[in-house]
Amino acid sequence: MAVDAWCLARSLAANDPSTSALSAKDVDEAFATLRRSNCSDVLERAFLSAFASGVGKDALEAWCKSCEVPATLVRALNDGVSDERLDAWTRERAAPATLKFAEIVESERCRARAFSSRARSENETSASVEAFVRVFDAEVGAMVCARGPPRLSAILSAWYRVQAKEYDRAVRRRWGETSDDEENDLMETNMLERQGTISMDIAGCAEVMGLLWSAATAEMRTALAKCHESLGRVAENAAARALGGCVQQHVVRRCEGAFDAPKLRATLRWVRAVPLEFFKTALSLSANDGAAIDSWRGRLEYAVYEHLGALRIHELFDIIVEYPDSLPAITDLRTCLQNTMLHSVLVDSFVDATRSRLLHAGASTVDIVQQYIGTIKTLLELDPSGVVLELVSGPIKEYLRERKDTIRCVVTMLTDDGGGGEGDGEGALYAELGRLARGESMEFAESSVPAPNPSVGLMDADNLDRMDSITAEMVAIAATITEDAHEDDIVQTQQVLSGWDAWEPEPVETEAAASRGRRRKGGDIIGLLVGIYGSKELFINEYRTMLAEKLLAKTTYDTDREMHALELLKLRFGEGSLHNCEVMLKDFADSKRTNANIKVQPTTGTPSAKDRRANDILMHTPVEATIVSSMFWPAFSTDVTDFKLPQEIQEQMDLYAKRYHQIKAPRKMEWRPALGIVVMDVTHNDRTFEVSVNPLQATILHHFQRAESWRASDLAHEVGVSVDALRRRIAVWINHGVLIERNDGQGVVYALTELTDEVDAMDGVHNDDEHISGVVTAEESAAAGMMVYEQYVMGMLTNFPSLSLDRIHNMLKMFVVDPVYDKSIEDLEQFLLGLVAQDKLSADGTSFSKK
Repeated sequence: MAVDAWCLARSLAANDPSTSALSAKDVDEAFATLRRSNCSDVLERAFLSAFASGVGKDALEAWCKSCEVPATLVRALNDGVSDERLDAWTRERAAPATLKFAEIVESERCRARAFSSRARSENETSASVEAFVRVFDAEVGAMVCARGPPRLSAILSAWYRVQAKEYDRAVRRRWGETSDDEENDLMETNMLERQGTISMDIAGCAEVMGLLWSAATAEMRTALAKCHESLGRVAENAAARALGGCVQQHVVRRCEGAFDAPKLRATLRWVRAVPLEFFKTALSLSANDGAAIDSWRGRLEYAVYEHLGALRIHELFDIIVEYPDSLPAITDLRTCLQNTMLHSVLVDSFVDATRSRLLHAGASTVDIVQQYIGTIKTLLELDPSGVVLELVSGPIKEYLRERKDTIRCVVTMLTDDGGGGEGDGEGALYAELGRLARGESMEFAESSVPAPNPSVGLMDADNLDRMDSITAEMVAIAATITEDAHEDDIVQTQQVLSGWDAWEPEPVETEAAASRGRRRKGGDIIGLLVGIYGSKELFINEYRTMLAEKLLAKTTYDTDREMHALELLKLRFGEGSLHNCEVMLKDFADSKRTNANIKVQPTTGTPSAKDRRANDILMHTPVEATIVSSMFWPAFSTDVTDFKLPQEIQEQMDLYAKRYHQIKAPRKMEWRPALGIVVMDVTHNDRTFEVSVNPLQATILHHFQRAESWRASDLAHEVGVSVDALRRRIAVWINHGVLIERNDGQGVVYALTELTDEVDAMDGVHNDDEHISGVVTAEESAAAGMMVYEQYVMGMLTNFPSLSLDRIHNMLKMFVVDPVYDKSIEDLEQFLLGLVAQDKLSADGTSFSKK
């Protein structure tokens, strides 16, 4: 009898179809027999064994077979990208198979509960039955973990992504969108930004999609959670991963390349209106699950900060290029950085982008300096402490130090408004000087502090009122304490105390940067540029040289622009540093008065009035002189110091010098004919044009009035210069198509062009030295200053076979006292390398020796 009962129970456990014909009485008697034999535990184990080898195994195999991913869809599934074929396969095959397996497991769980109830005696509690159900669930979990679909998480994520996309499209249609194109994207963004409260944008899934769709979306996670709690967590994580991908795609689609409008606020509203509502439905969260909803909202919003921050970091180079039009994007990025830890990513990414896109030979120095200025402004908007700027600016400053024309570019931008507004790169530094003149400064921190938000603030309105009253009392106390102080100090104290609520703490990165020797930087753009070389002297010397070039190239005595630029520079660098430049402009103003006095008709009865011919010549002469105080001007070039001027011009200059001596006795004028500018009208081959050249170039052309062609050696002798100097100066007339250069077999011949060969002359390639400067550059001056030490170096290397750079530097500092050796080791290295290039020394990488 017991054997028959056991066989019956096993058939029931295996869900044998033949047991359907048995009566309930026969089943109850069989289980009663087995209970008397204490076989309850054995029966439950038999049920589990039958499930694992029977229904459970078949259901699991069918599920796995349905979830086998086609080879053509594996990549799209692994990458988590949207694909129409993958979406269709997920919805039509994988999802139904998953729900079918969950249905079978639920049915078997009910059978397990009923089977355990019959196997247990009446005096046993229901706890034993529930314990067996938990064992059954563990068996299901073990089976799925060991033999379940290998890509279950990715498949569920793809399914949730399909559902979320469908819900997103429905919500956007509800907002008035009809398609996914960029124009409608912009329309939705603008619509979100116009709406005042988020409640206007949010509607639940049931309201948007209907009850059946919402129930089907929630069923997936619910069904899997009933199979086993671990499967519920898999579904939950898959939904989170799918929505994270949707957030990323939304950020890229709506925000990429759009810098002129804020995007963060609209994106956060979209997250609350679409992904969060979808998540609440997918996880069956109700209003009672407030903590869970807040947690998931925080995770989704963090995903927005992270993805939008990463996108803007990737685009930061372009954002800087478009500054200040890109200020909305910068504001969004700053908020993202405040809510994430992307600072190190920003530094690494921007340094790599700068090195690949900017710091190369193809970029002009002007472009690099302009981008550096934009970088300073942008990064101080992002991080007013200047820590991030200090971390990323190192490669730019190092590269600019290697460019020979960096100082000239910076000085040009400081003194030239560029003809544009303050946002223009070329006029940015000039505008910065203007702000200094108006008492303004580039303060980024205060302007970038977001306005307090009453809804999220740490203090309510009453607390703020109390703090305001306390602040007023503090100001009154401060005024009482400082009653005898200067009024400006009182005002400053009041301003500081009244701005307590705008204070921002140092970012956490500041301590780390300080430990590496980096300091907090302010918004002094000019100071940061000057800091590239560590000294303002180089910039002042370059400005002095450029000012001399400008003044010597002027055809009038108008220096208003230069004077204004000098006054601005004095505010930044101090009057003492620019005293020489001030004297140069004063020389120019004095020259204007002196020139007027020389050309005016002398008073009747004076000795000068008796020479009528000289007076007539001086009154009509085009000659005007710039009388310089050579002690304050930079050194003039010695390339061409003297040459033979045309006789009529020389006569006018002699009369000019004589009159100057009469007016300024006992002073005498010493002409520098190689300097200055000549504005002349040239008529040749039926065309007339105006050109500005230096006196030597004008003299060269003047000789072609006497002869149409000149041999180079003869013309050089006639002018009084070397052939090499002649060839470099005459190129301007060849490039203008006035002269042509030929070789007749006996040497170079220069001749006036004719109509037939004018085009050929114009097409020739020549080095145009039209703009040769008569002023020695700061670099040339420094090189010339080093030449006095050449004999000392050569003497050292005569006594020693070889010396290192440091040794030579120390010996020069020790033994050279007249003139005192005050050069840097970098200056010495450049000088020694120049001697190597001249074949006077040799270098092996560590030391120098005499050849």
